[in-house]
Amino acid sequence: MGAMLINEWMKVSRRSPVLWVVAFGPLLMVVLGAANFWRYQEVFLQDGADAWSKMMLQITLFYAVFFYPVLPGVLAALVCRYEHLGGGWKQQLALPVRRRHLFGAKLAMVALLLALTQGLFYLFSFIAGEVLQLPEAVPWRKFFEGALYGWLSALPLAALQLALSVRWKSFALPLAMNVMLSLPALIVVQSRFAPVYPWAQPALAMLRPLMGEPLAVSQFLTVVLGGFFVFVAVGLFDFCRRDVV
Repeated sequence: MGAMLINEWMKVSRRSPVLWVVAFGPLLMVVLGAANFWRYQEVFLQDGADAWSKMMLQITLFYAVFFYPVLPGVLAALVCRYEHLGGGWKQQLALPVRRRHLFGAKLAMVALLLALTQGLFYLFSFIAGEVLQLPEAVPWRKFFEGALYGWLSALPLAALQLALSVRWKSFALPLAMNVMLSLPALIVVQSRFAPVYPWAQPALAMLRPLMGEPLAVSQFLTVVLGGFFVFVAVGLFDFCRRDVV
């Protein structure tokens, strides 16, 4: 399994634009959000509001609604793209490897790339706050909780998108579906259906604490981890039972 994970890393780092997406996606979101905060900071900081929370709210709004829910679909499609070209699946399955290990290695790679994206997002956010010389202390706890819960919220999407990307050769089809289902997230996150809508869960996990609304951690973890295991089971079952991939 470890060797397969290393092999997946070599493929995504050398043969696809995955790392460019992981690095420049969060950077672009931070720049857009920080620029919006800087432009209207007099409005945001009325009545002595916490500058870090207000800046992070603007940055995270761009990131958690418009970029991060779509990212698992992009990463899953790119991780599977090499196998869909030139009979790569048949070459992989001709080796003495179990299908569940291959599926698990690809899922682990997507999860690791999502974690790397989260780390870079909060690193860039910290740099933005330092550049803007925000007066308050850095909210490290909010950074840590946002990074962790945001990463967990994307795991069901990663499992679902990987199952679709393994089955569909088209790069655009699962990605287009993911984009369309991500668009209603801005509305759904403000409703009672947010905890059970996978594309709204990143915004739920990362935005609500910044808005002064505590995250119901037990309910959140139950829904997210439950959805993750269901999508993994369905995707793995479909991958293992098919004669030709």
